[in-house]
Amino acid sequence: ADPYSYNSRERYIAQLQNNYSGGWNYHGRGPIQLTHDYNYKKYGDLVEPGLGDKLVANPDLANDPEISARLYAAYLKESGAANAAKQGNFYGARQYVNQYDYGTYAPIANQATAIKNNMQDIVMPTPIPTGSY
Repeated sequence: ADPYSYNSRERYIAQLQNNYSGGWNYHGRGPIQLTHDYNYKKYGDLVEPGLGDKLVANPDLANDPEISARLYAAYLKESGAANAAKQGNFYGARQYVNQYDYGTYAPIANQATAIKNNMQDIVMPTPIPTGSY
């Protein structure tokens, strides 16, 4: 069967709808792809007391750039991903974000390491030698 056919796509969406706590309205949003009504509540309340209830009532608020950035930061801190990344363990940090997406651990860890190395060169450039020219 063609995975892009209407029927296949509809079956796939129906399966997803049955996998989210709270239903399809709580599908992935924002940079962290926040899912499940209980996570909208939990991370919303970590950002700001009462925001969790607002997100459960209106999940699209998680797409607001300011709110999504704050949700992302709260998730990274609460999950342990930020601490793992701070220690240079980008492989481990990825596991906190999506523990079942095994195929992305190494590529994302490699990208993060390359970015870190390049940023160090920008932030801490090689010192200019002193002496006569």
